[in-house]
Amino acid sequence: MEERFFRKMGIRAGRPRFSTIHALCFSLLREDLGYKKEDLVNLYEKMDWLSQYYLEKGILREEVQELFPGLIAQISYFKSIGERERIAYLQKEKQEDFLALYHFYEESRKKRGKLDFEDLLLEVLRILMEKGDLAKAWQSRFSHVLVDEFQDLSLVQYEIIKSLAKSPNSLFVVGDEDQSIYGFRGASPEFFSPLPRTIRTVKGFF
Repeated sequence: MEERFFRKMGIRAGRPRFSTIHALCFSLLREDLGYKKEDLVNLYEKMDWLSQYYLEKGILREEVQELFPGLIAQISYFKSIGERERIAYLQKEKQEDFLALYHFYEESRKKRGKLDFEDLLLEVLRILMEKGDLAKAWQSRFSHVLVDEFQDLSLVQYEIIKSLAKSPNSLFVVGDEDQSIYGFRGASPEFFSPLPRTIRTVKGFF
């Protein structure tokens, strides 16, 4: 997208910034708080922590290893949704065992001072919600924010985008409610609906 934009527009001075939201959050944390790639949890570490959880229950890794990809995806989903959705998920799926595993995973991560993919977003959102000097500095970097595939944002991503936009008039989103495909990651097209209520000057183009 970035290459196509500059090839067509030929703009170099004051060039816009293109990024996925995860890459953007990591760059903000790296530039201002000194985070490094080594601070991110890798797949092998996640699997080791899950192994340790089951080993403490007397279950060998070989007996449950095939479950790890699904459990890692569950953890990612659980961290991407709101408190109300978490409660509904646990009740619907009867995931009492998962909740214990989730807390073990989080304790293991925090003990080592690591961030996973979802924590990049959660840490940036936490700083933005505090509305301190760093949050204001981040907001000042973006005169306008354009979001493509808006229907695929999770609640956390939606709150970050809203907070980074300095004013309602600086936010432009593109999306199609009927094409949301990342529900398993916590994405939801429902964020289209509150836009006219939260941003009174919002206009829709079809």
